[in-house]
Amino acid sequence: MDTILETVKHVAIFVLVFSIITNLFSGSGYHRYFRFVGGLMILILVMTPLFAWFTSESFLDDCLDSHIFELENGFQEEELRMIGEEREELLKEGSQVDPGEEGYRETR
Repeated sequence: MDTILETVKHVAIFVLVFSIITNLFSGSGYHRYFRFVGGLMILILVMTPLFAWFTSESFLDDCLDSHIFELENGFQEEELRMIGEEREELLKEGSQVDPGEEGYRETR
C-alpha cells in the first residue's frame, strides 16, 4: 500500500513539474517531443514498483519453491503409478500359478 501511495505521489509531482516545463516551451516546435518524453517518463514511474516487485528475492524464491514443489509431486505421482503397476503384475503372476505346481514363494 505504501508503494502505491509513493508511486501516485511521484507521478503527481512529475505531472505538475512537467506541465510547467511544457507551458514554458509551448510555442516551440519541440512541444510534441516534450509530450512524448513525458508520457514515457510517466510509464517508467508507474512500472518501476512492478519491476522491483518482480525482481525481489521473495518473489523469485516463491516462484522457485512452487515450481520445485510441483516437480516433486509429479515425481511422487509417477513413482506411485509405477509401484501400482508392479503390484498389479505381481498379483496377476500370483493368480496364474497352477494349483498342481508348488507355488512356493519366499517372503521377507
